[in-house]
Amino acid sequence: MNQFKSRYLEPYIAKLGERHYALCFKLMKAIPAFYCIENQLQNIRENYSGKVIESSSGTFGLGLAYACAKYDLDLTLVSDQICNIELTNKLKNLGVEVYICGESAQDKNIQLKRLDTLRKIQGSKACYWTKQYRNDNVPRSYESMETKIIDKSIFNNLSHIIFPVGSGGSSIGIYNWITNFLNIRPHKVAVDSDKSSLFGRKVEDRFLRGLGSSIEMPFVARSTFKRIYFIKDKYAFFLTRFLHKEHLIFMGPTSGASYAAGRHIIEDDNDAFVLSIFPDEGSRYLLTAYDPIWSNQISSETVDLNLDSIIPRLVSLDQSFEEGMAYYDC
Repeated sequence: MNQFKSRYLEPYIAKLGERHYALCFKLMKAIPAFYCIENQLQNIRENYSGKVIESSSGTFGLGLAYACAKYDLDLTLVSDQICNIELTNKLKNLGVEVYICGESAQDKNIQLKRLDTLRKIQGSKACYWTKQYRNDNVPRSYESMETKIIDKSIFNNLSHIIFPVGSGGSSIGIYNWITNFLNIRPHKVAVDSDKSSLFGRKVEDRFLRGLGSSIEMPFVARSTFKRIYFIKDKYAFFLTRFLHKEHLIFMGPTSGASYAAGRHIIEDDNDAFVLSIFPDEGSRYLLTAYDPIWSNQISSETVDLNLDSIIPRLVSLDQSFEEGMAYYDC
């Protein structure tokens, strides 16, 4: 377990510039996954015969797969086409029963379809549902992270923390963990897909997953964020590749989105000191986000793929934009 913890559960700090740092995770969602299972382990074994079920687009599901393998539990995971053959094989090798819903990974209604499928399966066999979207153990789980990686002499000037926001539980937990340790209250900044309804925009089919949502998330409150960035799929993938090439940091596309928002704040505010959250490493995305041909072909939408497009403009929640990114001040 100690080796697994050092590989998957312990983040590291990367310096991106004089006033821009990143908190990098190999698999961030493994932290709440283990905590949710360990917190209910006796209940799962005694009342659910060791059976667990969840809906996930990938990272929380993979974290649960590791936790259930460690504690010899049976996991049923409901996912969709975003869970590619490489990830599916990894999950099955860990003993997971995988259900894939829908015909398209970018289907705007895919989260509802996954939940409908989960409830049907749960109706036929009693399983413990971790309910990651509303489980208080998700934000609580980050309290146990080591603080030794946070150098107070550097981060006492922290002004902004950038979160790629999906279900919202991790942004609450990580924000509380950092700010309670440093005893400061920096601005909380969200990064969302421009096709997500998480902060009030119209839901559309989207390729960028891991942030955004097509359903309401109880942990997400717009009022807790100073600013919200909306990023287009292609631009997030471009910045993910740029992050790897320029900084040698191999992360997933939600990290590319977080990097873009952090970079804009640094360039827009000479007094800003920014920490971007990078949730997972990039192996899963080699055939998608890291493939420029695939990225350019995913839609007919034209996006200027250069760093000049990192200068977004202020928009209303319902306003369309042509730039790679735009923002809304709360």
